[in-house]
Amino acid sequence: SSDHVSASLAVEDIKLPLLPVTLPKYQAVPSPPEPRQPPETRTFDDAVLHSCGELYASVVEKQKTLGIVEVLGLKPFSIKDAHGVEQNALAHSSVISRFPARPAELRSVLSQKRKLDEHESCSNCSPALAPGSEHVFSSSPYAARLATRQYVEMNDEICELLNRDWQLSPHLRFSCAVIIAGCLLVNFRNGQAVIANTVE
Repeated sequence: SSDHVSASLAVEDIKLPLLPVTLPKYQAVPSPPEPRQPPETRTFDDAVLHSCGELYASVVEKQKTLGIVEVLGLKPFSIKDAHGVEQNALAHSSVISRFPARPAELRSVLSQKRKLDEHESCSNCSPALAPGSEHVFSSSPYAARLATRQYVEMNDEICELLNRDWQLSPHLRFSCAVIIAGCLLVNFRNGQAVIANTVE
């Protein structure tokens, strides 16, 4: 047992010199970029449904939409931006044939109020055409900036949420802040800000 203890002490007393370790230098080789698949163009029916906002509707509603578009003689056409994102719209085939190869400008047409017809005394027979926000976005001096964002028009539910009393529901101020934040455009270069207040 004494020999075992002396042997262990002898091993512990040996100190090996520390040698500097140099790691090999290597140059990181970037991985090859993955080949980008070109975005597929929608099929005829999907392009029609996408242009009508019925792409995720029920099968019955889709059949109705396709039937109405066929009766009207409309055809879908595709518009792609610089990133390859496709949007669809409808037009008559005679109009599509006159389209330029590269559309210089896309702008929505503002709906106007119709003249009152003496024969239409019922207001429900001639529904009012409510102008949307597309004309405002296309005619705005900030049209290029607005086109990069997605907007949702305020409905009655959102308006009711904004009109609730914060003293009764204090947590709603955070929801209102998120809703109103989307109405602000801030230019960080010159510090100017624009708020979208009302669209009529």
